[in-house]
Amino acid sequence: MLTILQRNGMVVDTAKNGVEALERLGEYRYALMLLDLMMPVMSGWEVLDRLAKDDPSRRPLVLVFTAGSEPREASAELVIGNIRKPFDVDLLLDIVTACLSTLSD
Repeated sequence: MLTILQRNGMVVDTAKNGVEALERLGEYRYALMLLDLMMPVMSGWEVLDRLAKDDPSRRPLVLVFTAGSEPREASAELVIGNIRKPFDVDLLLDIVTACLSTLSD
């Protein structure tokens, strides 16, 4: 996914787990976060719980990746959409581009 987005001219950063993702969010401002719900150390659900406590103006747009049927729904205030795995690369690019274009309008 990283390579796909970079090849399409996007500046991309990565985190290995939820703890690292939250550390990066504390250091940098991001326009968009692609969040896998199933991560080691701290799950995507836990990341969302922490994001819910942050100032909404500091939160990035969040797209959630999911492989299965999670037992709960993500808050519409936090998550702008979800992408089921496995995902279509063209669909991913279209969604990311659309999300980023709404920020520049």
